[in-house]
Amino acid sequence: MRQSKYVPHRAAANLTRAVTFAQKIGRPLDTLVSINYGLTFTNEEDMTAAFRRLLKSFFGKWFVRHPMHRRSRRGAADRALTYVWVAEGRAGHHGIHWLVYIPSDMKAAFARELPRWLEKTAGSLLEPKAVRIDIAWRPQGAADYMLKGLHPAHARRFGVKHRFQGVVFGKRCAVSENLGPKAIARHTQAQAEVQANSEAG
Repeated sequence: MRQSKYVPHRAAANLTRAVTFAQKIGRPLDTLVSINYGLTFTNEEDMTAAFRRLLKSFFGKWFVRHPMHRRSRRGAADRALTYVWVAEGRAGHHGIHWLVYIPSDMKAAFARELPRWLEKTAGSLLEPKAVRIDIAWRPQGAADYMLKGLHPAHARRFGVKHRFQGVVFGKRCAVSENLGPKAIARHTQAQAEVQANSEAG
């Protein structure tokens, strides 16, 4: 299994751009979830796999099937999962920071469901504080905090204060598909074409 001591600098750049892009497309990453897997029955080696299962099999299905989306006229774009996350591997405090877009009408239900999803994917919670949900008033500030596990040399470039966050097994940092480099490139191209057509007309 792949192991890493630091957040990859390219992944950090993608994450930083993703947070800005989410705001631009009207899906601000305004909810910060912190999961301490050290307070569950999931060890460091299995943590990222457990979280990715939570994302796909529980959060993803819940979000896409939520009744609010049946009333929406925006179609598939409105159902797209929109998030970034970073894993940390400090012994006994290994966990995930997850910055995610949750529509206001879904926030209360999300807060109720998340502990249940965590138990389904990580085992019984040893303490309720294994999961914490906060409002991310400044998503970019939250992202900077999440990137503290960058290598010291790269942390300076990103304006982040480095703090070693241990060894992580598996993927360490990710963004949702609709915030990735390809999605941003498509959006930029589409905007350029609209601008060109407007000037030509």
